[in-house]
Amino acid sequence: MIYIQSNKERTLPHHFDASCALYGAIDSGLDYRLTSFEEVQSGKFDLLIKSNCFVGSVEFLREVFNRVGISNPRVPLNSDRTHHTMSIKDVRECVANGEELFVKPIEIKLFTF
Repeated sequence: MIYIQSNKERTLPHHFDASCALYGAIDSGLDYRLTSFEEVQSGKFDLLIKSNCFVGSVEFLREVFNRVGISNPRVPLNSDRTHHTMSIKDVRECVANGEELFVKPIEIKLFTF
């Protein structure tokens, strides 16, 4: 089952990405349920989180992870993606030297532009 973040009334997907998940589930013939943030907060789905897929905003998924005791989800250690922690100054120097980088803040949603 795919639980997709919705509005409080469970009539519409929460945002564009949730809409894409909804139509992907429909096109693939997968079972889905529109689910509000408040329902997740209530603990109603605590027993289902580990065995089902939840799709939604950063805040929605942060709540999903918190419900099962994961307070700071990050890229798995066995991921083939390499990562480095560096200062903005170091990033600027790398870019000035012609490097192409994907930059993401350590704290989720830290960038405002």
